Amino acid sequence: RIKIAAINALKIFPYDSIKTIVITSVNDSNSSVSYTAAEFIANNGKPADAPTYINAARSCKEWRTRASLFSAALKFSNDSSKRYLSNEIINIYKNADNLYEKCALLAALSQYVNNYLFIAEQTFSSNNVVVGSYGMDALASIRRNGAFENLNFQQFELLKSFDLYREFTHYFKKGIASGDVAMMGMAAEVIRDTSISLPTNEGMSKQRILLALIGN
Repeated sequence: RIKIAAINALKIFPYDSIKTIVITSVNDSNSSVSYTAAEFIANNGKPADAPTYINAARSCKEWRTRASLFSAALKFSNDSSKRYLSNEIINIYKNADNLYEKCALLAALSQYVNNYLFIAEQTFSSNNVVVGSYGMDALASIRRNGAFENLNFQQFELLKSFDLYREFTHYFKKGIASGDVAMMGMAAEVIRDTSISLPTNEGMSKQRILLALIGN
């Protein structure tokens, strides 16, 4: 507890002055300490240190800490690194036997918006409500990511008729229709979010869209 409290208290200092302490702490023998350090990095890291996060994730044996480090690595890497790193995480996901490790890796993958197809596939193809819930949360995170708008433009330019706004609205509609309370709640929150644009038909308000989805 003392180590965890100490790591959390480091946020009052400039990151560059304490990063060595935090990065060293991800190797702590106590899994709670190592995970806290990894989460600190995910929340406070910097792009310049992305290669360090990648190496730390690859050498880490504790699955929660490793997933959090991969999340940080994806968040702070450039686009070219995000692509190969995503493939690496997906391979780990496919070979993982631990259900909760899979869920943590889905959350990590949401740091790169281009992973939406894989995440959606796992969300709706799994018969496990835990994976479905984590997957829906990951899709919601991607939709709220500032890089989503740029991805939508790129996809539209590439495929001409493809619209990610409608694609994600379809995902959230499926979430509400799933009957799972957690998935329904997360999907509804995204639709209600006033900062998010959704495709509408004949000027339908978000409230009417939400009511229509629930009705279906």
